Amino acid sequence: MNRIAGRAGIALILALVLIAGTAFFVADYVMYAEDWVIFPGSPHLYYGTNLGCGVVTDRDGALLMDLRGGRQYSPNVDLRMSTLHWLGDRSGSIYAPALAQYASSLAGFDLVNGVYSYGLTSGQAKLTLISQAQIAALNALGDRKGTVAVYNYKTGEILCAVTTPTYDPDNVPNIEGDTTGAYEGAYVNRFIQSAYIPGSIFKIVTLAAALETIPDIESQIFYCEGTFSVDGEEITCDGVHKHQTLQEAFQNSCNCAFAQIAMQLGGETLQAYADQFGITQP
Repeated sequence: MNRIAGRAGIALILALVLIAGTAFFVADYVMYAEDWVIFPGSPHLYYGTNLGCGVVTDRDGALLMDLRGGRQYSPNVDLRMSTLHWLGDRSGSIYAPALAQYASSLAGFDLVNGVYSYGLTSGQAKLTLISQAQIAALNALGDRKGTVAVYNYKTGEILCAVTTPTYDPDNVPNIEGDTTGAYEGAYVNRFIQSAYIPGSIFKIVTLAAALETIPDIESQIFYCEGTFSVDGEEITCDGVHKHQTLQEAFQNSCNCAFAQIAMQLGGETLQAYADQFGITQP
């Protein structure tokens, strides 16, 4: 009797271990299955470092890339160039953050069916980008190296994000053999992989500090003759704005006026407000 009871106890323990193991696996599957499936090492979903399935459109449904049975970009050359740093190139030299972000949608993955549409229609990802804005920003940048971005501050949606230099993925130039420097940094997405000095947006920090700490700041008049000297360093402005109120100086984004305001504030006050705005944080 004792032997039967002992064996029953062992069987019960094994059953509990099995149940616990199964519960652990199911919980792990629910939490991490998507990460397992879309892991970049998967030969079923990736070509090189970039995803190889699905359809990508802009916010209005305009085709940006069709990955079903190959990598087909938009038929519009300017749109191909302006979205290259989001969709990547065929060789995998340029990282494709949009494909990485929406990998599960593009693979057509769900917990019940897995990659249920692999090799057929795959999934679809609709980006928040506006095609017309992408093209306009690309044309505005011209031969310059840099980035133009527009986002909806209420929703966080990125409406436009273009980085240059870029190129047509359907007509790849000889980047390695180029000696003009035209393609220097072409593999870098300057919007998400580079850091920039704040520039004129720092005037918002300066203005906020001035409004809160300089009592008569709104009644002051600032003079701009195109240049302003600070400790032997010459600050230049895009125009000659002459006499301006604070509001006019901000409207004109006048470097000379804001240099004068910064001198009134002092370094410690500006540092404190920069910290408040989070500019000094990554």
